Amino acid sequence: MSSAARVLHCHDASQKISYSQIARLSFFFNSQLAKIESFMLKPSQCRAARALLDWTQKDLAEKTSISAVSIRAFERGGEMRDSNLRLLTLTFEAAGITFQSEGEITDGGIGVRLRSQDRH
Repeated sequence: MSSAARVLHCHDASQKISYSQIARLSFFFNSQLAKIESFMLKPSQCRAARALLDWTQKDLAEKTSISAVSIRAFERGGEMRDSNLRLLTLTFEAAGITFQSEGEITDGGIGVRLRSQDRH
């Protein structure tokens, strides 16, 4: 069977997805997931993200159900569980924050930017 003939039929008979398209999508989603999983929020990024959103530590604590004491300790260089770091990251991203790893966008260190002018 030729690769052109190997297609999956969706519920809508007019839409067909080839195995190569599925493979490319799978690779894309897996690479994006790996990027998310490997990213670890830094204390300076947490402070910068809050500043861009004009959030206090208390605001962030209320949005995440992580105690303000834990957030304060993390921002001063303390430890935080990976699950809480992911929660903070997802909360910031949902509010419009984009995190940049070292050298990812431009030469230099880590960064934070606001995706839109809307403040949540």
